[in-house]
Amino acid sequence: ATDKKNGFNNIQHLTEEEKNAAIKKVDDALKKAQTAIDAATNQAGIDAAKQEFETTLNQVNPTAQANGNAKQTLTQK
Repeated sequence: ATDKKNGFNNIQHLTEEEKNAAIKKVDDALKKAQTAIDAATNQAGIDAAKQEFETTLNQVNPTAQANGNAKQTLTQK
């Protein structure tokens, strides 16, 4: 999770709001996985929680939409 969040700093033109929203998604996924691991009664439950976390983490890919939208608006005017 830390590596994923640190990677957001390398995305050009990402606003603080976009970065914070992505970080929240990662933190929420981490909390959910930790809760599921704590509740697991066997290795299969732990593995399922880890897999779900990895899947969710891979889906968090913020883009710099605010920057792109602003440039598009300027171009159209």
